[in-house]
Amino acid sequence: TEKYYSKQFWHHSYISFAGFISHWRENVYQSFDMFDRGAKNAIESGDNGFAATAYSFTCISLFTIGAPLDEVETSVHYCLDFAKNKKETDTPMRMVILVHQALLNILGKGNSDPSKLIGNEFNENSSIQEWDSINYHSGIAIFYFLKQHIAFVFGDTKASIEYAVKLKKKIYNISG
Repeated sequence: TEKYYSKQFWHHSYISFAGFISHWRENVYQSFDMFDRGAKNAIESGDNGFAATAYSFTCISLFTIGAPLDEVETSVHYCLDFAKNKKETDTPMRMVILVHQALLNILGKGNSDPSKLIGNEFNENSSIQEWDSINYHSGIAIFYFLKQHIAFVFGDTKASIEYAVKLKKKIYNISG
């Protein structure tokens, strides 16, 4: 898009390429610059929803690649603050809130049972039912991925395998 000077759409290209293509070709850290440039351009273009999407991709990517948890926590708080200030609460923020709850549990700042993703902003008992009712398959897949990860971190291999099986089934729903 830069070649044709259509600056109001640069953020679509940056964020889409970084979120869905570049991490298959290069180290995911290469994507973070594109997410940042895409978010800044989206804000300049008045597209706060796309900026929130870019920030959410960054948060989720940092968590899933095993970045230091303090770095993930900083990114999550930045993303949530941005979303609150811009009143963006759609799909990208659902994922960030889910990652935030998983992060709190791993850091020991969540509820008394770290295997349960239940907190002030996310409750697995109600949220997953809601997501299922609206066919939010990618969010449920991320949920199962995080549950698998948390079960493994806390030594529950059996539960980790059970969530891996559920994740595999949900991935088939996403891919059609």
